[in-house]
Amino acid sequence: MELDLPAIDPLVSVVIPCYNAEKFVEEAVRSVLNQTYRKLEVIAIDDCSTDRTGEILRLLTQEDDRVKYYRNEENKKLIWTLNFGLDQCRGSLIARMDADDVCHPDRIRKQVDYLVKKNVDVVSCFCLYLNEDNSFHSLNTNFSVTGFLPILFVSLIENPVLHPGALCKRDVLLSERYRHEPETIHSEDYDLWSRMLRKGKVIEVIGDYLLYYRRNTQSVSHLFRDIQNKNQLLISKENILHFLQIHVRKDLHLLILSKRKTSSSFTVISEALSQLEVLRDTFVKCYTISDEDCREIDRWVAARFLRMIVYYVLAAGSVPTMLMGIPLVWKFRKVCLSRNMYWVICTIIKSRTEVRKYRL
Repeated sequence: MELDLPAIDPLVSVVIPCYNAEKFVEEAVRSVLNQTYRKLEVIAIDDCSTDRTGEILRLLTQEDDRVKYYRNEENKKLIWTLNFGLDQCRGSLIARMDADDVCHPDRIRKQVDYLVKKNVDVVSCFCLYLNEDNSFHSLNTNFSVTGFLPILFVSLIENPVLHPGALCKRDVLLSERYRHEPETIHSEDYDLWSRMLRKGKVIEVIGDYLLYYRRNTQSVSHLFRDIQNKNQLLISKENILHFLQIHVRKDLHLLILSKRKTSSSFTVISEALSQLEVLRDTFVKCYTISDEDCREIDRWVAARFLRMIVYYVLAAGSVPTMLMGIPLVWKFRKVCLSRNMYWVICTIIKSRTEVRKYRL
């Protein structure tokens, strides 16, 4: 359903939790203040930083009254800080942003126009990976689906949406909030999108690179990888049971999540690839899917096939085991030798070469 754009732009609240981010926080906040979309406020919450983060944010409030600064008296961690930030928002739309990332100047304008016109509940975007020295690393190829049903499918396996690139309807986000439970720690975004999708909320993605996402050694995925992987497995399992009523064997499930190179036998990796095909086929039968959405799903499946086979080969302890990757490709040639796989490989190459075209 498409709606006419409102005569008056809605206020957008941009929530930025900050902790010891003195190196990047000014650039992050200024990238929001310099948006072509002007009707916004920045909700910056300092989670009791021990560096100059608070000082920098206070100076920014003096420069632009759209910056609202809050400080936790003790280190409350991310989930508490995010929920506190939501309570301070005045906008009818709420955007997320991390203290070390950078927004494209048109990010908010494009997302507001898309969300209002399409009447979706959440809209995110693609991102470019940015190194700590501000050099570009690559275009993101993980969050590579845009349509609602492809996003729903990917949510069966992993987090389908870039969290710091999201713009949400205020009432939808406040009705769900971030859950502070053992099974959501370091996966609070995946849990949030999953709960929304289970309740029929519509999430889509703009296929434009509107966020520069900082890669650093202090990120959650680096520091708390084991906890994050454990909780993502739990959320994935719950989503598969909810939407498809399928139980996936744990060893196969871990291989499908494909978070790291893990040694496994040819038989087990083959079973895992077959299980992924079953999930895809069952999903397509359960939902009325357009040709374009089906292509997005099949491309994502092809990319996951490639990652699983590559990880299997790299984890192999001997040359004969590595060579078993060849019969895997042949056994699943319908996917591995398809146009979708060709598209995936070209996209990966493109992500490394075309990134040079982008500048901050």
